[in-house]
Amino acid sequence: KLNLILSNDYNNILFFIPPGNNIKLLHRSIAKLLLENNKRQFCFAEIKNIKNKINNQDLAQLKRLEIIVEMQDSFDAYYYNGISGSSSPIEKANKILNTFNTSREESSSPILETRLFKTYAQERNQLKVLLKRIKKAVIFFGSGRLGPRKPLYNWVVDLAYLAGKICQERGIKAIITGAGPCLMEAVNKGAQKAKVESFGLNIALSSQQEPNRYIDKLLDLRYFFTRKIGFLKKAVVIFVLPGGYGTLNELFECLILKYRGYMNNIPIVLVGKKFYDGLTPVLREIEKRGYLKVRLEDLLCLVNSKQEVVKIINNLPLAPRQNNKRIDDKVVKREFFKAISKLQNFGPALGIVGAHSTTRGSIYWQITKDIARQLTSSGIPLIYFGSTGISEAAWEGSQEAKNHNKALECKTASLFINHDYKKYLDTAEICVNFHYKFVQKTMLIRHAKLGYIFFPGGLETLDALFEVLCLMQTGKIQRAPVILVGREFWRLLVNWLVKTLEPFGVISKEDLGLLQVVDTSREAVKIIKDNLLRDRKSSSPISNSRNPNVPLSHQNFIQMRYPKGFSIKGYARFTSETYRAKLMRKRSFEDDELERKLNRL
Repeated sequence: KLNLILSNDYNNILFFIPPGNNIKLLHRSIAKLLLENNKRQFCFAEIKNIKNKINNQDLAQLKRLEIIVEMQDSFDAYYYNGISGSSSPIEKANKILNTFNTSREESSSPILETRLFKTYAQERNQLKVLLKRIKKAVIFFGSGRLGPRKPLYNWVVDLAYLAGKICQERGIKAIITGAGPCLMEAVNKGAQKAKVESFGLNIALSSQQEPNRYIDKLLDLRYFFTRKIGFLKKAVVIFVLPGGYGTLNELFECLILKYRGYMNNIPIVLVGKKFYDGLTPVLREIEKRGYLKVRLEDLLCLVNSKQEVVKIINNLPLAPRQNNKRIDDKVVKREFFKAISKLQNFGPALGIVGAHSTTRGSIYWQITKDIARQLTSSGIPLIYFGSTGISEAAWEGSQEAKNHNKALECKTASLFINHDYKKYLDTAEICVNFHYKFVQKTMLIRHAKLGYIFFPGGLETLDALFEVLCLMQTGKIQRAPVILVGREFWRLLVNWLVKTLEPFGVISKEDLGLLQVVDTSREAVKIIKDNLLRDRKSSSPISNSRNPNVPLSHQNFIQMRYPKGFSIKGYARFTSETYRAKLMRKRSFEDDELERKLNRL
């Protein structure tokens, strides 16, 4: 048994920690003591002092202390989940003790053992072990579709070989890639030739992406965001080779982190002018509209030869440079718990993303407001970033619909970054603040299962867009409508995707089909509603009475397509047993085909 006495501010509360790893009893004991004494938070300074007094070699005691500190995050999650509304500390204690019922299995806690955070924590620990000996690394992003038969493959092998030789001279110990085939394989192959350690961070995909054979040390990861953290943890320079949605997702993640000051000292280099020349006008347009507050040249550069890549590595400082900020796992854990708790009863929603600088006089403000009003009237919840610009317009449209119909129960949720919105407006029924952008995006994607609408915006908008496209393309999330509003803004990006990325072979026509570009609120709302009618497994808020696991029959379709009281007397032929039996033999018929039959009849 180990007894720890905290400071007098806590009235000499005696914390009892059971021997071994009986986590359930530990949590019950601490929760009871905290709640009965009405102490919401641990005194971290006191715990730190106690840690310093214990012999560092006594790992068992250190582990117990670490568990105590982690209990803070669990308690915060339950606090935000409504426990704080109880009438007395004893009632609070009973609530939390019921949650930690000893008859339940240890892994069944709805907050502590969420699969999302549990996997994240495991992967972060694995990354720490894998990269422990490395102080500096060169990162390469690139396509998994441009194989050895493409001329670019051999060019990249030579490039990686030259980069590896310079890395040895400069004391850089490793080259890290995404571990996949094609260009990632070419980089690992060149690094092995140069006798530099070749690392690979592989992502587990439904298509069973196999890691290439030129990797010295490999780690398989489940989540893209932990993989990106692994890339950036030891990076001194990032080279972005030609690639599709996955590569662009990694590129814009790095750009937004650099823009927000998390990795100021890490150069981001686009390799291949022929490929990336079409992206430059897109970024210039963002800069011209005022969505970018720094010069584009301060964020990235574009090169076209091996000599330029070698020169960039050669000019890197010998001593590793410290960036302004770092990722704190304890903060990440607390944010995951808090967000999951607050959004626990928030159903499938529609995600809205756009510039925070959009003003009331803008055409996109009015379009956003119209879309939000129509979707809220249909019972569709909304989730968005922040509380100004496009998000504020969505809130106003939603409130107009609710003022017109008091029976509407769908909610809106706002996810905002701390340093952006210190004095944010209360523009949602549910507001969740975050410190890290990747946690904010994860929560948006976790709940926006009915689709996404993207309005003109800056790096934050493009970052979220390519994150969604990458996850849909790789099968990590279910496909849903991705709507771009404003052809005059999005034409440069769409033209680049169509005229460069598809002919290059890094994306397919099916990948391009994920995007739909519109100009009006009517078009956007029609796409969302049509998708809800087509999606037979969707828990559509338009038709709450329908079991989402039951296939959509012709009668279900009529009830959803037409208002109450609609008579099918004129459709006698359709309802006759002969025709109906004939039609229902085709079990895989599409709903739009059925609609055409209805119209003809």
